Amino acid sequence: MKLRTVAVLLLVAMLVVPTPAAAITRGEPDISLVLSDNRVTPGESTTLTVNVVNSGEADLVEQTIPTERSVVTTARGTTLEMSAGDAPIEVQTSEVAVGSVGTQAPVPAQFDIHVDADAKPGTYDVPVEVSYSYTNQIAGDPPNRVQSQETVTETIDVTIRVTEQATFEVVSSETDAPVGGTGEVVVAVENTGNEAASDASFALQSKNSDLTFGGSPSAESYVGEWEAGEVRNFTFAARVGGDAERRPLALAGTVSYEDGDGVPQEETLSLGVVPAAEQTFTTRTVSTTAAPGDTGRLTVELTNTADRTLQDASVAFQSNNAALTFGGSPSASSFVGEWAPGESREVTVESTFAPSAENRSFTVDATVSYTGPDGRTASAAPVTLSVVPAPEQTFAAEVTDVTASAGDSGRLTLTMTNTGERALSDATVSLQSSNAGLTFGGSPSASSFVGEWAPGESREVTVEATFAPTAENRTYTVDTTVAYEDADGTDAQSAAVTVGVTPAPEQSFSLANTDATLRVGDEGTLSGELVNDGPSEIENAVLVLQPVSANVDTPETEYAVGDLAPGESVPFEYAVEVSSEARDGPRQFTYRLQYDDGDGEARESDPLYARHEIGPKRQVFDVDSNVSVQAGSSTTMEITVTNNGEQELTDVTAKLFADSPITVDDDEAFVDSIPAGESRTLVFSISAAGSATAKDYPVSMDFQYTEPDGDTKLSDTYQIPVSVTAREGGGILSTVPFGVGGLGIGAAVLLLGGVAFAVRGRRP
Repeated sequence: MKLRTVAVLLLVAMLVVPTPAAAITRGEPDISLVLSDNRVTPGESTTLTVNVVNSGEADLVEQTIPTERSVVTTARGTTLEMSAGDAPIEVQTSEVAVGSVGTQAPVPAQFDIHVDADAKPGTYDVPVEVSYSYTNQIAGDPPNRVQSQETVTETIDVTIRVTEQATFEVVSSETDAPVGGTGEVVVAVENTGNEAASDASFALQSKNSDLTFGGSPSAESYVGEWEAGEVRNFTFAARVGGDAERRPLALAGTVSYEDGDGVPQEETLSLGVVPAAEQTFTTRTVSTTAAPGDTGRLTVELTNTADRTLQDASVAFQSNNAALTFGGSPSASSFVGEWAPGESREVTVESTFAPSAENRSFTVDATVSYTGPDGRTASAAPVTLSVVPAPEQTFAAEVTDVTASAGDSGRLTLTMTNTGERALSDATVSLQSSNAGLTFGGSPSASSFVGEWAPGESREVTVEATFAPTAENRTYTVDTTVAYEDADGTDAQSAAVTVGVTPAPEQSFSLANTDATLRVGDEGTLSGELVNDGPSEIENAVLVLQPVSANVDTPETEYAVGDLAPGESVPFEYAVEVSSEARDGPRQFTYRLQYDDGDGEARESDPLYARHEIGPKRQVFDVDSNVSVQAGSSTTMEITVTNNGEQELTDVTAKLFADSPITVDDDEAFVDSIPAGESRTLVFSISAAGSATAKDYPVSMDFQYTEPDGDTKLSDTYQIPVSVTAREGGGILSTVPFGVGGLGIGAAVLLLGGVAFAVRGRRP
């Protein structure tokens, strides 16, 4: 496809219409693009060479000058710009300038591209935009020839062909042939192309004399059909020289095949392999359960420290001293089988030490034999073992728990460990006390059956222990022995192991962070923390507060503590009521803890004491008022009431009482709540009789309120002064009779010299 745009750029000189005799030369380039090689493969990055071919010709008009023919056919300032179009490629070269392109020879332009890895085989058009200018006409009589210019931009498609092709890559290469030995070289090769290879073969060539294939430097394997994406594994028997170093040995792999068109192809691959280390073993552990004069097991743990897997491996033992034999023979062997690199295998054979064998090291050679890759039996260098006879059967004993204190019974727990090399059967632990201050249920000895007991295993043994009341806080010795049956069925008894047993300290408790909020005539609390000072855990504990006096009442004297571990603490709190008849001052409060010990027996602690102050009695409310009223008139009385307590009071009803000459016109006020420390203002209406003397008169007030626990209380009576001022024309002496509650008791208020005297009856 070719798209062409032509523009007239410039007239070099004034257009002169030539006469018939004038010379005229016309022409234009004819550009085409040709790819040197249009074949590409998926996933490759390559360079396309585009040859720019100019097939332009000149038109001979009138008396054409021959030298001007190339002028009108040459493309000047030629540039090419390639784009991908619909082709599965990425163009990495933007624009290429090739300059002037004449008709004599093609001019090459190169473009770097990358083909998509998933490009489908086929042909694709790739657009190339070509821009150039040229002279389209030369006319006129010499020397005044006139030239006209044109610029052309056209798009020319070139065709690429995405082809199928087989390509190859080494996936892995390795060998298990050790230095100085034989093994296999295994190479995995993948056809990474998109075309199958036919009649394929793979050849391997060693580039180092240390690695050969059956004595030859090369080996070959036939494949046949090799599909795209298929991985083929090639195995070649190889030998590595004894002087070879453990480093990569270079190899060249060659794949020979026919492509889809039947054309023979060949691709060479570079690879290398590292020889395996010499076959070696290390000893991890060597142990025997056979003591001098005894038969037992010799156990050896060997590790394959080479980097190859052994087949049909076995270990042969050879004793170098007649004092150590294997069932009466100086040698023994054990089959292992497959043995992977780095794997440790435990091999056990029966061994016997002569009675005269000393407690020293005896040498044994262990040799590993195996089948090599070539099917031949090979042996590694012997590993020398050091075998020491097992010691006599021993035990370790440790006292891990004592719950019995002086004058009491409890548990004695020992942790005993089989520190010998033998597994025991029907084992029994016996304890023997050497002092009458410590017995076992009244007896100087006790025993406990253990049963099977493996080497290194620890077992707990618990017996009842009793310390006499006269027992001191010191260590009492106990001998422990173990009776058992060994692997040969022989009854035996260990040597005694002595342990020290000390009486347990007495169980103790303490109080911490104790506090009290107690006041005469009020309710409060006692609080704190009970601490288990040890040494044992207690269960089902109850803290009991002892009575203090008739004026200090505790509704609930028991506080459930529950279980308490040593060092653990638990908070407690008691509600306490202090009567109005009580005296303020310090009080001592006594607690006792009732609990069950670790054996389930009921116990009671010694007394626990806490000292607290009972504060003096405190009015529930503070009352404050500053009011005056003129004789013969009324006024509003405002009273500020403050909650002195430490808890909110609700449903507060205030009642105001007055005697003549003061009259309370509105004697009740209500507040829904007064929080602790807060104040509320109550309003009442009062009046003074016209005959009232100018002085202060008392009015009485009390409160009914509800506490947070729902109890309704009545406060004490509060006295509040009311100042009566004289009205105009008032005297200095007056008496006001009044009656009190129908009791027939009266009072008179006498004002003499500004001092008031009053006698009155009890308020109803």
